[in-house]
Formats: sequence, C-alpha cells, structure tokens
Amino acid sequence: MNYQIGEVVLYGTEGICTVLGTEEKRFGKEALMYYVLESKSKGSRIYVPFSNETLVNRIRKPLFENEMKELLASIDTIDELAWIENDRERKTANMACVANGSATELLMLMKTIQSRRMELESKGKRLYAHDDRSYREARALLVAEMTASFGITEEQASIMLFETWEPLGIAE
Repeated sequence: MNYQIGEVVLYGTEGICTVLGTEEKRFGKEALMYYVLESKSKGSRIYVPFSNETLVNRIRKPLFENEMKELLASIDTIDELAWIENDRERKTANMACVANGSATELLMLMKTIQSRRMELESKGKRLYAHDDRSYREARALLVAEMTASFGITEEQASIMLFETWEPLGIAE
C-alpha cells in the first residue's frame, strides 16, 4: 500500500502519525526502503521497513467519519471477545489486539475487559494490571482514531466515547 506525504495514518500502539515520506537507509551492504512516520503524540520519527510485512500492516488509515459514526452507533451489537482464562495467553492476545487491531477489534477488547471488570467488582475483586493496561491502551488508540475521524480534540472524543458507553450501563 502506498501512502502520501502528509497523510494521517495510525501505526500500531503509536496512534496517530503523519507520513513524512520514504527513505533509503543503509546498514552494512544492505540498503532498505522505509516509510518515515512522525508520531503526533510523541513527536518521534518511526521508520517502517517496506520489507517487513508485519510492520507495514500495522499502518492503517483511520476510519472515515461516517464509518466511525456507524461503529459507535452499533456498539451495543458488537460482540465481546472470548475471555481467555490463562493470564499469559490473555496478555499476549490483548497486546496483539492493541498493536494490530482495527477500531472494531479495539472496541471488542474494551467491551470484553470492561464486562470482566464489572463482574469482578461485583465479587469484590479487581482486574489484573495487564488487563487494565490493555483496556487503557485500546481506549487511547480508539480515542486517537476518533480525533482523526471526526476532526475533534481528544477531550471531545473521550466525552463522545463515554456518552456511547453510558446507555449500555458500562462505567468507565
């Protein structure tokens, strides 16, 4: 997939990035081509080698406004993910979802973890820290994508997401 200079994209756990262009870098005898991205939140440059399909696939365009509206409107019908009882397996699956997931998959992960949180709290228990971290990372990425889709601030996107959760009885 080709990206244009100045195009806004999402990249893995970095969130919103701007495509600065492409660049050839030489390491020893080998020269590799890279996409050069700039993280909006961190201001850092990210080099994604063309030859690494896994990393290139982490670059994706944000949803269009109408697609994001449709996704948020369908939140009550979005299925939860199957809860993985093994903590290590769940942590690995959650991390993969956060790093590679679409907006729909991030929402599914958030919904799953939030349901589990509510279930545990009703029993006087708490989530594991890695589940809570996965929730927060997925939420941050979804909010970032909402800012790009709607052209709004992070605060406005957070409020919009909360207003979407609230009717479902899901506390944030």
